[in-house]
Amino acid sequence: MRWAIFTVTLASLVSLFAGTFLADTATAQFRKPKPAANATENGAGLAAPAGGINFGETITQHWAIGMSITASRGNVTGIKAYTAIPKNWPEQSVRLLKKEKTQGVVVGTRGCSGMADMMEVKISSMPAGAKADVLYSYEIKRKVMKKPQGDMSSYRKPTPKEITQDRLTSYLGVSELIETNAKEIKLLAQETVKGKKTFWEGIEALYRISREKIQYKKGPIRGALKALLLGEGDCEDMSSLFIALCRNHQIPARIVWVPGHCYAEFYLVDINGVGTWFPCELTGPIERFGYVDNTQLILQKGDKVRVPYKTKNGGYIRRYAAENLVGAGSRPTFKAIRKQTEQ
Repeated sequence: MRWAIFTVTLASLVSLFAGTFLADTATAQFRKPKPAANATENGAGLAAPAGGINFGETITQHWAIGMSITASRGNVTGIKAYTAIPKNWPEQSVRLLKKEKTQGVVVGTRGCSGMADMMEVKISSMPAGAKADVLYSYEIKRKVMKKPQGDMSSYRKPTPKEITQDRLTSYLGVSELIETNAKEIKLLAQETVKGKKTFWEGIEALYRISREKIQYKKGPIRGALKALLLGEGDCEDMSSLFIALCRNHQIPARIVWVPGHCYAEFYLVDINGVGTWFPCELTGPIERFGYVDNTQLILQKGDKVRVPYKTKNGGYIRRYAAENLVGAGSRPTFKAIRKQTEQ
């Protein structure tokens, strides 16, 4: 008998990240600048804009990530198991310190659409009662992100060519629980930016209206549209509405997942053609637009992840890179491990 174990559901991704499950990261957050149109032979061109991402101190954390599989009900063969692992971001650097695994277990890494990396564990067979463990120890250096300094008015949305060039199409349009094309969201997106003279001002208005329209309330995940209609939602719902509003204006936007929480990022381009992802925190009494003071381990960025295993609907695209186990024989006991450690 062949089986597949899905230990999580789409009901609450934030609650998933709050425990010992899942982890992530993605592609480069900043792309290389293009030569300025008036550049000289020695490379001089347009001056860099005054604003931009402003990094502060670095916080060091240690994490243990892996899994434990036990053939608790009988013999098992052809096991493939997955759990997300961290990788580098501009605000986060990752160093693998130690690898521990049971003999005979093969461990590799699979990329997921540039939005996540996953640990892939393969075991050819396990007799009844056998146990296999994998545990990797990581050092995570997380930079504090401060409020952008200077004039942000020169930033603009990317052109269609830049969207293709920088692989930003996954951060536009409709996705699960981000109903960009819903008429209520489209109308709100258009009305909110009227009279705004710069993209920065317009996106800030979208940020504020998202906070105004949805009052924070814990509960089941509602999605952007339902939360807007109900007037309540949690961090995932509020971030989803903001992202949907941005995408209505062809501004790439995405969710950033950290343990027990999430926030949003939007993408703009400066006068030198350099693109930057700017974060913003939708919840809390204090506005944090263009920066976040969250220094937790970044688990994932994006909501259209191509995972290395088939989902329940037969495809490979998921809202998040969840742990997964497949094989044949008696169904084993599977536990994904993610815990912060002292060292």
